Amino acid sequence: ANAELRWSSLMSDDYDWHDMDPEDLVNDDSMQRLGLIVDFVAKRDIKEGEEIFLDYGPEWTQAWDQYMHQYNLKHSDPAGKSWPLRAVDVKEQYKHRPLKIPSEFEEESYPEGVTTACFVETEAQIDGRPKTNENGQDIERWAGPLEFLEYQGIHFHLCDVLERKEAEGVAYNYTVLIHLKNDQVQVEDVPHHAISFVDKPYQGDIHIQDAFRHPIGFPDQLFPQAWRNRH
Repeated sequence: ANAELRWSSLMSDDYDWHDMDPEDLVNDDSMQRLGLIVDFVAKRDIKEGEEIFLDYGPEWTQAWDQYMHQYNLKHSDPAGKSWPLRAVDVKEQYKHRPLKIPSEFEEESYPEGVTTACFVETEAQIDGRPKTNENGQDIERWAGPLEFLEYQGIHFHLCDVLERKEAEGVAYNYTVLIHLKNDQVQVEDVPHHAISFVDKPYQGDIHIQDAFRHPIGFPDQLFPQAWRNRH
């Protein structure tokens, strides 16, 4: 672990509340307004981009080891595949590979619980080109997002990739069908980087029937003596 929990100095600089009886602490007006606050504090210098690790405690670690042992016994197969692919895995696989179009799904499809989604802002179709498709759905052109900070949930929609063509500078452009709340819109010239993968509803790891769930431990040494061994 490169970080740890400590009581926040925002609560009190002198920590007199450590000596208070828990019942008195609960009824103290000043503590009720502020509550109990802990800080995540680095135990050493942490480099930019480095993952932060926190010790969840021995009980959590033991429960996790037991869970993984039972899970591997239940789900492992001769090919060594012990965990189904999720959206985050497929996203990495297709970071530079062309996304599939309908005619390619018979040969190989995406994992069952994963589907495509697109970041899309649109503008009107170019004059002289069809404005609707054979199903009567509007055809529009991709117009963004153009900046990284504009890639937000309001522009993120489930979509089906219909066609693919090579495009200078961006590898591929796609024609997609966007699924809006009450409508579907065909969008042309969607760049590769604007299409991602998401887990279908209730298909992520947290929805596995026997998913691991265990409370994170709170370090014993943080509990003041006045709070311990209460009955």
